[in-house]
Amino acid sequence: MGKIRLGVLGATRGIDFALVAKKHGLQAELTAVCDTFQPLLDKIQQELPEHGLDPECYTDFYEMLEKADIDAVVIANNANNHAPYAIAALNAGKHVLSEVLPVQTPAQAVALVEAVEKSGKVYYYAENYCYFSGNLEAELLYREGTIGEIIYAECDFVNDLAARWHLLTRGRRNHWRNFIPSTFYCTHSTSPLFFALQAHPVRVSGFEVPSQEFLRSHGARCGTAATEMMLLANGVPIKSTHGNLRRPWETRLRLVGTKGCLESTNSRVTLWLENNEEEARNPFKGEELPIRTIEGLSPEIRKDEVAMPLAIFLGVIQKDPVLSKLNIDVYQALDMALPGVMAYRSIMQGNIPVEIPDFRDTAIREKYRHDNMCTDPEVASGEELLPSHSMGEIIIEDSKKPLESPGFREYLEEDEYEDYDGEEDDECD
Repeated sequence: MGKIRLGVLGATRGIDFALVAKKHGLQAELTAVCDTFQPLLDKIQQELPEHGLDPECYTDFYEMLEKADIDAVVIANNANNHAPYAIAALNAGKHVLSEVLPVQTPAQAVALVEAVEKSGKVYYYAENYCYFSGNLEAELLYREGTIGEIIYAECDFVNDLAARWHLLTRGRRNHWRNFIPSTFYCTHSTSPLFFALQAHPVRVSGFEVPSQEFLRSHGARCGTAATEMMLLANGVPIKSTHGNLRRPWETRLRLVGTKGCLESTNSRVTLWLENNEEEARNPFKGEELPIRTIEGLSPEIRKDEVAMPLAIFLGVIQKDPVLSKLNIDVYQALDMALPGVMAYRSIMQGNIPVEIPDFRDTAIREKYRHDNMCTDPEVASGEELLPSHSMGEIIIEDSKKPLESPGFREYLEEDEYEDYDGEEDDECD
């Protein structure tokens, strides 16, 4: 199979995938880009030829699907608006790499699953926190049975973005980051856990850290952070915490089994197993472990948070047996994302346990086929439209207008194609 021809939706984060493919010699080439912001398209048309890239540019996504010479699409527009474009691409017979998050509602999840099944194409969820070196090593060790059967697990993703909030939202009151619920952006936390366990959570209770002034002053109308307490079908409890807590960035995964414990913090992984030579009062000895190599992934790719997901996506399309084992398909993507969707419903109902649907089961889909309950007024209305904060809608007074940002204009003058937080943030509606 020759190079996979890529079309990109979102000309900031999306361009990163094209550049790393070129940098690492991956079997992909950028042939088309779509973005509704014409100055950004003008910028890439001027500068991409310096990198040996000369894609066709579109402002209409559906025109790109119809006219561009592409095999696969990278969905890298706004995080709350991935599902409709992923579904359209699948319906057009294209493979799909979706950035975080896959869906916003159960109805979108049903539609996405059925589009994948009908198309027969690859849907890959590019949740790169699964592949951070420590997380991946812990995940693979667990799958190999190193600590026995799981009896408890927890995961965290903490990143205080308050100082950059006005840059991330470009100072816009209606930006998606301002109205998503506290539980929405959950898969940086949940994904390493479910990637390791390869299991579906069946119930969730959600808990919200109330809105704080350090975010509200920048226009955020949502809770500051959230915790999801979940149960697997076999009764094993698991916990996820994520959000804008006041500490530097951290990703952490802890897997506790019948034989010991694996823990990954940022890039380090530690294994605790019982050591019979130790004194009885302290039988467990911790050992920091090296990071293994993986066939088909060079050390340089392993360290690149964009190249790693792209290499795996291409490997799945090309049926590479090693890389296919690292795939995150649509069902696993929903295992990672739906706990956050359903946890907010739990919060709104006094933290009661709420079912997490498994859309592998076709019979369950009908119950949720038209369920678009969420906080997004572009998707939900009437009783389905929820407030962005569990204690009631937050009104940002004019006297506390969020800081306006020249950041995006400054970005257009920069040389590097890199968004402020390494996440997708394009206006491609």
